[in-house]
Amino acid sequence: MRRGLASFFVVTSFLLCAQACTIVNVTPPPPEPEPMPPPPVKPVEEHLLFVVNLHTSAANLAPNYASVIAQIVQKLSVLNVHTVRWAVTSTYPGPEGPRLLLGAAAETAPVEVPDAGRNWDVPSPLDLEVSLSTLATSGRYDGPGDVTEASGLLALGHDPTGVRLPAEQGGLANADFFDRPHALFAVVYLQPLARRCAATDPACGSDGQAPATLFSARDAMGGATWLHYQSGFMPAKNIIQISIATSEDESAEAFRKRCGALPGFPRALFDVIEPSPLAYFTPLMKALNAAQPGTGQTFDFCRIVGTSDDKELFRLVSSIAAVAAPASP
Repeated sequence: MRRGLASFFVVTSFLLCAQACTIVNVTPPPPEPEPMPPPPVKPVEEHLLFVVNLHTSAANLAPNYASVIAQIVQKLSVLNVHTVRWAVTSTYPGPEGPRLLLGAAAETAPVEVPDAGRNWDVPSPLDLEVSLSTLATSGRYDGPGDVTEASGLLALGHDPTGVRLPAEQGGLANADFFDRPHALFAVVYLQPLARRCAATDPACGSDGQAPATLFSARDAMGGATWLHYQSGFMPAKNIIQISIATSEDESAEAFRKRCGALPGFPRALFDVIEPSPLAYFTPLMKALNAAQPGTGQTFDFCRIVGTSDDKELFRLVSSIAAVAAPASP
C-alpha cells in the first residue's frame, strides 16, 4: 500500500512539472583559449676581442687559452648574448704591426672562408689550440722594443683598416671584420706574465697619456674615441674590458702558494706563468669603473685557467651580459 502511494506521488509530481515547469538546458561554457607564448627575446649582439699574450714562453698555455675562449663564447650564448664576431690579437704586436690574427663570425654571417670548419659560432677548442700554439711558437709576438700592455690594442682600435682579417683566418673578403657597432664590444685580456709597465705610467699609454685616460675618453656624443668603426660609433658605456691575469703586487712565493692551493690546479703551469710586480690591470679597471660603472672587470688567471670549477667563468660572462644594452643609433 505504501509502495503504491509513493509511486502515485512520483508520477503525479512528474506530470505536474511537465505542465508547469520549464526545463533549462545548460550549455557548458567554451574552453578558454590557451595563453599565447611570449615573443622570443632577441639576443643581444656583440663583438668580442681577445687580447692574448702570445710570447714564446706561453706556447704551452695554448690549450688553456683555447678552452677559455671557447667557453666564454658558449656561456655568453646561454645568457642570450650572441657573439656576432670574435677575434684574437696579440698583446704585443708582431713585425707587421697590430693585427687580428684569427677569428670567426656567426654562422648567419656571409663569411667567405675556404675551410668551412673555421666558420664557428662557438669555436672549436682543438682548432683554436693548434692555431694559438703555432702563433706563439713562431716567436713573432714576443714584443721587442718599447711596446706595452696598451700600445697594440690602442693602435688596433684607432686604425679601422687594422681590424681586417684575411679570409683564411675567418675574415670577410675586402671588409672590416668589426664592420659596425653592435650592442656591446667586449675586450678580454689573457695575460699570464708580468706586465711591462704600470697603468699610472704615461709611457704605458700613448702620446704621454695614461691608458685609463685614453680608454675613458669619449666624444660629444658619448662615443669611445679609441675604438673606430668605418660607420657609426660605439658608446663608451657599451664597451667592457676584462682582464684574466696573474696577480699584481704579490710575491712569487705567495703567488705559488695561493694558486697551488686551488682544487685541481695543475702545478706544471708554474713553469709558464708568473705574478707581476707592476700593477696595470687593477688600477686600469678601477679607473674604467669610475668613468662608467661595470665597464672594467678583473679576474684571477689561476682561478679561471687552473681549476675545473667553472663558477668563476660564469661570473665573468655574467659581468659581460650585465653591461649589454642597445647601442645608440
